[in-house]
Amino acid sequence: MSIIDKIYNHTHTIHVCYALYDAGGAYSKFLGASICSLLENTKAKVTIHILHDDTLTEENRKKLTEQVETYNQKIEFYPVKLDDKTFKRFEHIKVSPGSLYRLSICRTLPETIEKVVYFDVDTIIHTDISELWNEDLKGNAIGAIVDACLINIPGRMLTTPVFSLEGFDQKRYFNSGVLLMDLKKIREDFANFFEDMLNLIEQHQDWYYTDQDALNYLFNKKYYELPYKYNKLVYWEMLHKSPVSEGVYHYAGNVYGVENNPYNKLFWHYFAKCRWFNDEFLSDSLALIPSTAAYYLKTCLNIMLPLANAKRKQFIVANDDVKNQMTKLFPENERNVYQVMQKDNPKLQINKEDMFVFLVDGYPNIKNALEQQGYKERVNFVDGFLLYNWSEGRLMLNEYNLIKGL
Repeated sequence: MSIIDKIYNHTHTIHVCYALYDAGGAYSKFLGASICSLLENTKAKVTIHILHDDTLTEENRKKLTEQVETYNQKIEFYPVKLDDKTFKRFEHIKVSPGSLYRLSICRTLPETIEKVVYFDVDTIIHTDISELWNEDLKGNAIGAIVDACLINIPGRMLTTPVFSLEGFDQKRYFNSGVLLMDLKKIREDFANFFEDMLNLIEQHQDWYYTDQDALNYLFNKKYYELPYKYNKLVYWEMLHKSPVSEGVYHYAGNVYGVENNPYNKLFWHYFAKCRWFNDEFLSDSLALIPSTAAYYLKTCLNIMLPLANAKRKQFIVANDDVKNQMTKLFPENERNVYQVMQKDNPKLQINKEDMFVFLVDGYPNIKNALEQQGYKERVNFVDGFLLYNWSEGRLMLNEYNLIKGL
């Protein structure tokens, strides 16, 4: 590459990076939709860098290449090779190999690439990213967006111990699904960035969000806070029924669906334009509808039938909106709706005639603790969020009343 080419690439090309681990073969489809949305809306010259392993099939690689070339843009693939020793360190830790690939970005991409926008695979870029690319990081190594859910929903901060570390600013906890990264500065300031990240994850195996927690620990007070529009969490948007507008939509937590709501429509708008949307995919999707409906009914029965039959219901919530709905929809339990604030950790005394309904995050931890005390799920307690239809922003009152009348 000539000096002129290097200068041109550095000055005029937007560099975008994704990390892909696709053992089940599904994530390449979501990556295709994300790339399609990005290129549909961005007119500048873009080079897309894919960090991947052998789980990326030749067929999916071909489709990604064709997708990008349709827009006269460029795509590069980087096989990430982690030794057996590295993987063995994390075989008992909840961390995806794709997360480790993302952490290797500084050493995997060529040093001539000094800046990238990183996107998680489960994003839809409903905006021209030139504005994001040109954000001034004010001398910081990364730019990130505060995690709306973890910061604003009471109870969320109980989910990972990183919040309790001395000096950690909880209000600056960011979601790592969208990052503007000054690779040159990271390489200069953190010479052993990749190994340092791995050590943090290994040393703090209780961190719930693993690599995201590690990034937050390192950059908690050393990152530039970018506007929320660059990482709109669909979970949060659904909760507040926000209209779709310009920005980056992050479908974290597998909130994709087929219900008639604006966020699903946005995803399908772009997915329908990518290489994976064909007659075979459409046929397979239609065939899933009966089994999906059966699963939905089973879920309703599992959560609602015990709740309907319970002599007394106790609702533990961590959100004013949900609390108000529970009180309104179940007026007979008005005095049995308790709000758990951020730092509360109530020791509940569950009587045999009680059914506790938890509408707080960290339910798996609650479940484990209660089962260790001899209580049984769907007998003494249930996950109340299974009652909640996020696509419509309401509790499933009609379904509940139907089952209650059986």
